[in-house]
Amino acid sequence: MIIDRIYKGKESSTRVLSVTKDGTDNAPIIWQGSGTVILDGEDRMEEVVEVGWNGVHHTLRNLIITRARDVGVMIYGSNYTTLENLTITYCGVKSGTGMDGRGAVSYTHLTLPTN
Repeated sequence: MIIDRIYKGKESSTRVLSVTKDGTDNAPIIWQGSGTVILDGEDRMEEVVEVGWNGVHHTLRNLIITRARDVGVMIYGSNYTTLENLTITYCGVKSGTGMDGRGAVSYTHLTLPTN
């Protein structure tokens, strides 16, 4: 559970959240916001959230992802990744997109407002 606030990466970091551990069918890795949780790339990070290289069984839920230079959520070949109730906004200065998914990704209530 991620609590109600704005999260920013450290000055030297390249993203706010990097999911690198794998879950399983019965125990996925779940990042769930409680209240208003904002992950802010501050217009300096390429991605705000990265879901691991060929990782499996991840869920991102109830998050606002904002101000990435390229994409809000980058999924690198991850399988069984679920995105629920996300708002991805003000991302894509370079690419014009808020999401880049490569792998088996399911979406529920994914909001990609225009910048």
